[in-house]
Amino acid sequence: MRNIPTSIVFPSAAARLESARARLMTIEPPVLVVAPTRAAADEFAFSLASEKGATFGVTRSSIAELVARLALPALARKGLTPSAPLSDEAVSARVADELLKDGELKYFEPVAHMPGFPRALSRTLSEIRMSGLAPERFDGHAANDDLSALLSRAIEERHKAGAVDYATMLATATEELRSNPHAVADKTVLLLDLAINSKVEGAFLQALIDTARSIIVTAPTGDTRTLEELGIPARPSSPPSA
Repeated sequence: MRNIPTSIVFPSAAARLESARARLMTIEPPVLVVAPTRAAADEFAFSLASEKGATFGVTRSSIAELVARLALPALARKGLTPSAPLSDEAVSARVADELLKDGELKYFEPVAHMPGFPRALSRTLSEIRMSGLAPERFDGHAANDDLSALLSRAIEERHKAGAVDYATMLATATEELRSNPHAVADKTVLLLDLAINSKVEGAFLQALIDTARSIIVTAPTGDTRTLEELGIPARPSSPPSA
């Protein structure tokens, strides 16, 4: 049965944090606090400790740390490793150069020689991968044909190098949660203002919601995409108790 998150939706960050602390004061550990950064998760845990007197049973993680913790063992079993942002740019530069030499770039040919093209291409390919789109989804226009060729070649390069991007790490972490839910099955998980900006991020957080013991989600009122992805009404929560 699918978990229904306890939602805390306020325009004010202070109100969201106060309400989240009040909820967690009534919940038995273990608790996992997941925030956009480790510093934000730590700060919240310390504020909880100041009221509760201890952080026993409360663990903290950034979203990237949690994804890595879940995905890395599975990737290692396949002989794969994460790639760094600089290597992403290097892959983009290499595949663009190869396609230029092969005469396979049409729309981007006038700008593909420019110094900033590999970085811009790296960002674009990352956004495409995070959206979950495959190369064959791009057609019907010269720009789409070029993007399809660039994405296909970049995927081939990564495969040969045994390196994976963050989109693959997210997908792997999602698969691990689905197949091994014990990783969070005993925990109440607090998702602290995590914005969903892509399809693969949404799939990962939904897997986390489905496999945790229980879920508390805080989100600003205006973050409609995240609220919609998680099936949370975009209306403010009741004010915290005095």
